Amino acid sequence: MKAFINILLWVLSKIGYAVVGVAGIVYGLFTRPQNSLKKFLKVAIVYDELVNVMAGELFCDTLGDGYGEVETISSRLGKNKRDGKQTKLGRWVSDRLNDIDPDHVEKSIE
Repeated sequence: MKAFINILLWVLSKIGYAVVGVAGIVYGLFTRPQNSLKKFLKVAIVYDELVNVMAGELFCDTLGDGYGEVETISSRLGKNKRDGKQTKLGRWVSDRLNDIDPDHVEKSIE
């Protein structure tokens, strides 16, 4: 029964995102456009954390230790870099992010 409830809550969250979330962003674009960039950044961070939770085991096996928690992937990359726990792929991803935004993973540590 608990599994059914969890699946139902997941479905309802997707409906909420699809309907209310999109409507809220569109509404905000027209009523308070100055807040739109901040809102998009917040949404991007939430997605980043979501992917980390969903793919935690994959990231632990390919990028380093500690993935799977509610934390941005960049933060975890930064912690693993600091602690010397990155894999070769983890170092490569960190370096590419730091190429785009200097010291990105180091600045992202939560």
